[in-house]
Amino acid sequence: MGISRLRVILMIVFLLLTLASFLFFPRSWAQSFQHIQRNAAEAKDVSTKISLYQQALNYPDISPMQIAAVAESLADIYRDQKDFEKALKYYRLALENVDRNKPMYVDICRQTAELALETGQIGWARELFLNASKHTRNEQERWVIDARLAVIARQMGNYAEALDISRRLLQSAQGDELFYMSINIAELLALTGNTETAFAQLQQLSPETDEQYATLLWTRAAIFERAGDEPKAKIVFQQIVDDPRSEDRCKGDALVKLADYEVSQAQINRAQAHLREAVGYDADGHQIALVILRLFKQLPTDRQERFLGDWINELNDWPNGQSLMYKELGLLVLERGQKQQALAYFKQARETAENETEINWLDGTIADLQTQPPPSP
Repeated sequence: MGISRLRVILMIVFLLLTLASFLFFPRSWAQSFQHIQRNAAEAKDVSTKISLYQQALNYPDISPMQIAAVAESLADIYRDQKDFEKALKYYRLALENVDRNKPMYVDICRQTAELALETGQIGWARELFLNASKHTRNEQERWVIDARLAVIARQMGNYAEALDISRRLLQSAQGDELFYMSINIAELLALTGNTETAFAQLQQLSPETDEQYATLLWTRAAIFERAGDEPKAKIVFQQIVDDPRSEDRCKGDALVKLADYEVSQAQINRAQAHLREAVGYDADGHQIALVILRLFKQLPTDRQERFLGDWINELNDWPNGQSLMYKELGLLVLERGQKQQALAYFKQARETAENETEINWLDGTIADLQTQPPPSP
């Protein structure tokens, strides 16, 4: 009898312990999960952050929204580290778990879309922005998202779609948004062959700042260029140069465009005069270098090497422009069989190169030349 009573007591204790585990352990798990999240957010060391967030992801009974929050944090870290593959992996995980009716869904869509654009996945980016636009409840946020969709449509060559979105956005645009959206619509009209309507759109604008005025002039010149009206485009670019309201960089870039026109007409001296003036106005050194290379190819072979050498000395403040010209010099002398001189030029190009594609090409070319046997005496 005593043994039966003991069994009953033990059974009751077991049931009470089991009930207590269901009642109290889940809450302690949640508290511990929040503790890990807090420690991860406060950690200064990136490796520690990642380790703690990974620990949080593996926590028992973690909810889908908690998974989404942790995955988004991991994605942000990897994005800052330029590890885009892992960043996109965790953004995808966040999107798979987040509630689409929560504001967090729109935020993750937008972040993932921006990274998709950065990594060249424009179609996926468009899909994500469309989802974000559909689910946001904030009208201002929808305006910004739809503006990105207009840009994407333009990049994809869907000018009619971009124009439709832009016209819709124009109805609620204000201040600077109104001016620059009107500029965008004019450009899209020109791209769809409606040049006269594009100029009519520009005629309605009243720029309020020097920057807006320069943008208006530059857009007019670009539309003339696209329409093949070179004389009128040159007039507007010269107007930009002469106008005291134009900023130096804007004047310099206009001078580069004028120089490019002179190259097309084989006016070498006039082109160089424009380029030297552009250097003084802090124009884009890369664009200057491209025009110089067009000039270089019009010169007799015996003048080319000295011509580029002189211009390299003039472009001391534009390393990337110098790199392009050193590379061209390397190719020039390599065609003549001067491999050691070419190697020296390519190395100089490598020292000043900034573009990753150019750096990779130069590294490969230098390695190939260094492994080739020296010429026979």
